[in-house]
Amino acid sequence: MEQRNQFIALCQLLSEEGNQCYKLSCGKCRVSQYISSFKKIIAGLHPDNKKEWGDTVEYHYKEKIGPWGKELNIDEQKILSRVVSSAKLEEINKVAKFPNWLGYLGWVLTRCERYEKKTRELTKSLIPQFLTLIDCQSQIYEELIKVLDSNYILNIHHLELIEKNLGKHQDKNLDFDKMNLLTKIEKKHLKYLSRLLDYGSPQLKSRSGARIQFTHLQNFLLFNQIAIHNYTEAIYLLCEDARPHAAYVLLRSLFEAYTNVEYVKFGDSERKLALFAKNGFFERGKIANGFDKFIEKYPKRKESISVLEEKRIDGMKEFVRRHIIGVDSANQLKLTDKYPDIFIRSTEIDKNVSNPKNKGDNELYYHLVFRYLSPYAHLNAFGLEMFLEKELNKEEIFQLGRAKDVHLIILQTYLYYFVSFNNLFQHKVLDGHMPAKYQKYFEELKMIKIR
Repeated sequence: MEQRNQFIALCQLLSEEGNQCYKLSCGKCRVSQYISSFKKIIAGLHPDNKKEWGDTVEYHYKEKIGPWGKELNIDEQKILSRVVSSAKLEEINKVAKFPNWLGYLGWVLTRCERYEKKTRELTKSLIPQFLTLIDCQSQIYEELIKVLDSNYILNIHHLELIEKNLGKHQDKNLDFDKMNLLTKIEKKHLKYLSRLLDYGSPQLKSRSGARIQFTHLQNFLLFNQIAIHNYTEAIYLLCEDARPHAAYVLLRSLFEAYTNVEYVKFGDSERKLALFAKNGFFERGKIANGFDKFIEKYPKRKESISVLEEKRIDGMKEFVRRHIIGVDSANQLKLTDKYPDIFIRSTEIDKNVSNPKNKGDNELYYHLVFRYLSPYAHLNAFGLEMFLEKELNKEEIFQLGRAKDVHLIILQTYLYYFVSFNNLFQHKVLDGHMPAKYQKYFEELKMIKIR
């Protein structure tokens, strides 16, 4: 059986021996055991071979190499670098505690510095792996990119900044699976969405329960935005965990809420809101009629749950009847006047778009988001087929759990949230105006084309 990488095994051994101090500035305790362990690796010994490896600390005192250890010569540095550069951080993280294993890497970098300056072997191996973990908007991310594209090398200063960036994971293992499934650009734009949500939440709470006399349109925009915020938070979590299938279902609902806002705010808003409310009462009526037909078919079930009681159903029907009459009377509507379906709303929104280049965008979103993603919500034959992943020259496999490709979801979610939230400023529900940085994100995301 092929043995695993020696450095991975060493990281596990050091963790199991008590997570000894890994501070590079300290030479007072047992840190030189790392050097003796490196010597063993260079000599071809393997930590998994307990008999051959022996006790790490005893070996240190037998050799008496001092608190900082003997320097490694260039050939020894080469051997150690080859071993460590072939180790995968994901595998190290599975067996060793974070951030301790960063310290173990730090000792390697300091001991192999001369060889590293000649070859940049560790730099080329480790930086691409770190880039999949850290925040792509951070200073250290940009710095690592510059190091990778230059003649500089990875050093312990970089590791310290990496540890700070990943500080939220202190004392627990990093989720490499989640982070590796998202592309760099997906992580960047997901961060945009996170910042927008963080901004929107306190703004909405400031209006919750506030005694402000709003118009019907203002109330509608506020209530609708609260629902959009709730769904967007859920979509964010699903995208962060690389689960597009469930996120698609929520994205369709988000698009519906977005079209309601964009349709209602133009023209005769009062009449449109009346039809919107009337449509809601019709839906309640359909539910009541469905319950009524059910208990006609299964009369013994009418007492099984309270909602099936005849009094409850009759009360529901009466509630619907009175409110539809009231809405029609107050707004001079006919009984046949209906709130338009989502396709008509989408086309009507396009008629009010001022920029000719954007004409047809909403109808396109209807086809791409509402219609094309419909199978995910209903799980018909086409919907089940979408759970199959086809790879070139390979058999079809089911995507059970996480999958890839959440970029479209992130982009569309940001656009819908931004536009609907911006309406709160334009219609004086919120004071002031949308901060410039969110507008900048919006303009950036609008220009991206998903193939």
